[in-house]
Amino acid sequence: MIHFTDLRAGYQGRSITPSLTGSLAAGSLTAITGENGCGKSTLLKTLAGLISPSAGHFCIHSSEIALLPQQQSLDRTFPLTVRDIVMMGCWQQRTWYGRLPSAARRRVEQALAITDITAIADYPLSHLSGGQLQRTLFSRMWLQPSDVWLLDEPFTGVDEGTIARLMSLTQQVAAAGKTVVMVLHDDHLVQRYFDIQVHLTAQAAQWTTPRTSHPRPLAQVI
Repeated sequence: MIHFTDLRAGYQGRSITPSLTGSLAAGSLTAITGENGCGKSTLLKTLAGLISPSAGHFCIHSSEIALLPQQQSLDRTFPLTVRDIVMMGCWQQRTWYGRLPSAARRRVEQALAITDITAIADYPLSHLSGGQLQRTLFSRMWLQPSDVWLLDEPFTGVDEGTIARLMSLTQQVAAAGKTVVMVLHDDHLVQRYFDIQVHLTAQAAQWTTPRTSHPRPLAQVI
């Protein structure tokens, strides 16, 4: 699904990451790890098409990509509710006068239920805890017609129960064929859930296969 050829990410022609060459298969779960400042978020923004590579190139065999940025990049004072945010995952299905078809509305309710946020669907964004916000953003991603999920430190400030629920959802979408790339700092999560780890240092990108004893659940209709 994703191929790297001597890819380096950075800004204004200056590379921050080391060179990456390799491939990520469709349906794989990949963790990007490394110390602060090694370019993890910059790499994710490059894959999302927000910035150009500083060197080399990459190819994603899909035109549909969903990006979940870090929480601090979101304006939580914007006057939107949880349901409003989740409905954004269906924006391509809106009619010419801005309404969602009934089938899309049912999918929105399904997405709220999957992440257990139906009870807070009418809460404003400013009232959400870190875990509630991440559940909301995962619900929106689940609705997007994407083949690739890119997630930048999605579990910062999130409780363990929410992390377990969202990782279960992530496993399910990967088992159904989505390619997931996630920036993480938690080695325990990497070892438990991920097929591939790309650890960035100043000198090199180290590719390993950490998950050996934790099989994924079968793909589910969700």
